[in-house]
Amino acid sequence: MRMYVVDALTSEENCSGHRRVCLGDGFPEASSVRKLLEENGLRKIIFAVRNEKGYDLRCFTPEGEENLSGEDILAGGCAISSETGNPPDPLLFFTRTGFYSLRQEDGLYKLTMNAEKPEVYTPGRLPGSGQMNNKNVLEIALSRCVILRMDSEEAVRDFDPEGYWSEVPEGLGLIVTAQCPGKDYDLAYRFFVRTPVLECSLIEMFYGALVSFWDEKLPKALMKARRLAGDCGTILCGAENGSVFISLNPQRSP
Repeated sequence: MRMYVVDALTSEENCSGHRRVCLGDGFPEASSVRKLLEENGLRKIIFAVRNEKGYDLRCFTPEGEENLSGEDILAGGCAISSETGNPPDPLLFFTRTGFYSLRQEDGLYKLTMNAEKPEVYTPGRLPGSGQMNNKNVLEIALSRCVILRMDSEEAVRDFDPEGYWSEVPEGLGLIVTAQCPGKDYDLAYRFFVRTPVLECSLIEMFYGALVSFWDEKLPKALMKARRLAGDCGTILCGAENGSVFISLNPQRSP
């Protein structure tokens, strides 16, 4: 088994966007995974195992298996590219939430997924959205998550999800986001899931809603999205041919 360290999202030394990707012939037992995490002081690790059509990709934490984020899938592609030197194009991944195709274009790793065009409301027009009607919320959008478009990057950075969950439909996550004029990135975002209320990397299915939401507002083929907490850093994204994509040029080392 060979482990790669992939800087999947960050450009700052004090941010935690590094992914550890292990390539091997099979998935280890749960006890072995916990030992590997503990010995290396890791909060998560990604395993990639070759199958007949591509790779099975899984992610583990000390608490057990969790869904992969879009950055995790991109990191897996980067590690496989380094290992093989000439990976198939497209590179096919099979995860517990679906099947994904990863390509390399102009030195970037590009992950394409279905668009999830949300339904947009102005504050006060969505039934039961009392807390969401505060002065910092410009728009509310519904898809497979709830999106709150805030009036500033500062409002996104200072956002506290406590008190909002009674207005978020069961099973949906919560994205807060804002346009960032004058910055070297176009938009900022944070993402939350309930029970417990934890901030996490965007699960790949939610990128469809976030990118679709901003694609109609920003006249750009390629947008830069900045995450403001946790795995902070900038990722490229956009929409084309009825789909959305996320893309980056990660750094890696064995």
